[in-house]
Amino acid sequence: MGKEVNCGRERADLLAVEVETGRPVVIEIKLASNTDRRRSLTQVLGYAAYLRRLDARGLNTVLRT
Repeated sequence: MGKEVNCGRERADLLAVEVETGRPVVIEIKLASNTDRRRSLTQVLGYAAYLRRLDARGLNTVLRT
Protein backbone atom coordinates (compact mmCIF):
# COMPACT_ATOMS: atom_id res chain seq x y z
CA MET A 1 0.00 0.00 0.00
CA GLY A 2 2.75 2.41 0.84
CA LYS A 3 6.31 3.06 1.93
CA GLU A 4 7.47 5.50 4.60
CA VAL A 5 3.86 5.67 5.86
CA ASN A 6 3.10 8.37 8.43
CA CYS A 7 2.10 6.75 11.74
CA GLY A 8 1.75 9.67 14.10
CA ARG A 9 5.12 11.25 14.82
CA GLU A 10 7.09 8.50 13.07
CA ARG A 11 7.01 6.63 9.77
CA ALA A 12 6.66 2.89 9.16
CA ASP A 13 8.97 1.56 6.44
CA LEU A 14 6.25 -0.35 4.58
CA LEU A 15 2.53 -0.91 4.93
CA ALA A 16 0.94 -3.85 3.11
CA VAL A 17 -2.42 -5.63 3.18
CA GLU A 18 -3.00 -9.28 3.95
CA VAL A 19 -4.88 -10.55 0.89
CA GLU A 20 -7.16 -13.06 2.61
CA THR A 21 -8.31 -10.82 5.47
CA GLY A 22 -7.68 -7.26 4.31
CA ARG A 23 -5.77 -6.53 7.49
CA PRO A 24 -2.92 -4.03 7.31
CA VAL A 25 0.60 -5.39 7.85
CA VAL A 26 3.40 -3.16 9.16
CA ILE A 27 6.87 -4.04 7.87
CA GLU A 28 9.87 -2.43 9.53
CA ILE A 29 13.25 -3.00 7.92
CA LYS A 30 16.31 -3.10 10.18
CA LEU A 31 20.00 -3.60 9.54
CA ALA A 32 21.54 -6.84 10.75
CA SER A 33 23.79 -4.79 13.03
CA ASN A 34 20.74 -3.41 14.85
CA THR A 35 20.41 -5.76 17.83
CA ASP A 36 17.85 -3.74 19.82
CA ARG A 37 14.91 -6.04 19.15
CA ARG A 38 12.78 -4.59 21.94
CA ARG A 39 12.99 -1.13 20.41
CA SER A 40 12.04 -2.55 17.01
CA LEU A 41 9.06 -4.41 18.43
CA THR A 42 7.94 -1.36 20.38
CA GLN A 43 8.17 0.69 17.20
CA VAL A 44 6.02 -1.73 15.18
CA LEU A 45 3.44 -2.03 17.97
CA GLY A 46 3.21 1.75 18.13
CA TYR A 47 2.59 1.95 14.39
CA ALA A 48 -0.05 -0.79 14.58
CA ALA A 49 -1.82 0.95 17.48
CA TYR A 50 -1.88 4.20 15.53
CA LEU A 51 -3.24 2.54 12.38
CA ARG A 52 -5.85 0.58 14.31
CA ARG A 53 -7.53 3.80 15.44
CA LEU A 54 -8.06 4.95 11.85
CA ASP A 55 -11.19 4.40 9.80
CA ALA A 56 -11.02 3.88 6.02
CA ARG A 57 -10.96 7.62 5.33
CA GLY A 58 -8.18 8.17 7.86
CA LEU A 59 -6.11 5.36 6.38
CA ASN A 60 -6.52 6.83 2.90
CA THR A 61 -5.35 10.18 4.22
CA VAL A 62 -2.28 8.62 5.82
CA LEU A 63 -1.38 6.82 2.60
CA ARG A 64 -1.58 10.02 0.56
CA THR A 65 0.78 12.02 2.79
